[in-house]
Amino acid sequence: MSEGKRTFRLCLFLGILASTAAGYAEAPDFLTELNQAREAMLSEPAKGYYEGPFNKAFYGRFSGWLNHCTQQTGQGLADLDLLLALDAQGKVSTVRVQPESGLTECFAAQVRRAQFPAPPSGGLLVPVTVRITKQ
Repeated sequence: MSEGKRTFRLCLFLGILASTAAGYAEAPDFLTELNQAREAMLSEPAKGYYEGPFNKAFYGRFSGWLNHCTQQTGQGLADLDLLLALDAQGKVSTVRVQPESGLTECFAAQVRRAQFPAPPSGGLLVPVTVRITKQ
């Protein structure tokens, strides 16, 4: 292999590596943000919103969303964590979900289309943990 080709491949590899690392550095760590949102839900006014109108609206619909997604994807029920960003009117602006799978991506898409009661402030990050228990 010529010196020019070797240098080009090395530069290409380093460029891809640098752009990938930069992308990861820019994305906030999901677990860190989820835990910060959980902390924020411990004090008012977020606590009252989370324990009252949000939980009523979310948990009133989540089993339907899960059933839809298990039928659509053919995957079984699974534990998941969501981080929702709500605007001032309760519209979901972003949804992040872990772990990533067809089922959880489908569930996140269902949640993304939902309208929730207006939160105490726009941009509120709301953590949701769904744990599946066998009875």
